[in-house]
Amino acid sequence: MDYFPLVNSRAHKLGDDQNQAGILNKQFRETYNTFLKTMLEKEKMSNADWLCYTFYLLLQDRIQEAIKIYERVNPDDFKQCHTLKIQYDYMTAYLDFYTGSETGFQKARTISKNYEDYPVLAWRILFNEILDQLSEFDGVSLLADFEIDQEDEEKKKANYKKSKQMEPSFSATLEGKTISLDYINIPKVEIKYYVIDPEVLFSRTPFVSQGTEDFSFTKPMVAFAYQLDKDLKIFNVPIEKEYETKNMVIEISAVGK
Repeated sequence: MDYFPLVNSRAHKLGDDQNQAGILNKQFRETYNTFLKTMLEKEKMSNADWLCYTFYLLLQDRIQEAIKIYERVNPDDFKQCHTLKIQYDYMTAYLDFYTGSETGFQKARTISKNYEDYPVLAWRILFNEILDQLSEFDGVSLLADFEIDQEDEEKKKANYKKSKQMEPSFSATLEGKTISLDYINIPKVEIKYYVIDPEVLFSRTPFVSQGTEDFSFTKPMVAFAYQLDKDLKIFNVPIEKEYETKNMVIEISAVGK
């Protein structure tokens, strides 16, 4: 059985007695109880039983117990028979995060790379998530051992600052009957006027001020394009006489912004 996602509350557990809170997921609780009763009636537990038992303990965040049960699984059985092999491999790679720190999580690395291009998407994603976690761990480890070159860091900061200065940006305000535009690295700008009937608009969209992007689906009454001087940073343009007394939404766009 697959239970995904199943997240156990850690900060705020439910139940009066924290030790007796039990399994809160109803379907999993029923499955687990049935499993335990079935195992009690068995003369001997199989490899598949031990593997299921490990999985059920992991679902309850009982990690140390799960590791002890997992150690009772015979890996040779999966070399001869492919039944449950991928489940066993994933469990091995997953538990290696808890037991394989001394080897650099070598089991998790080796196993997950074998499934990097696995044809079944659900399994491929699970193994690729392990590889992503390992890559993140490797990055942190390298960073901890790396002596930072201060001069190189200063260059990076300078380049970052320079790149931010080269990035196109602008902001606009309405001052009286004039649109005032502050801009950097903007070659041209387009200003669109949407004349609106406030009564009709309010009846349809009473909170239009919170979502004026809807006007991008409406044809403007008029649009003007202006070339901007790259040496200047401020551009002022008066509203057209014909529209300065009308109710409008004004849209200003440049370089995809």
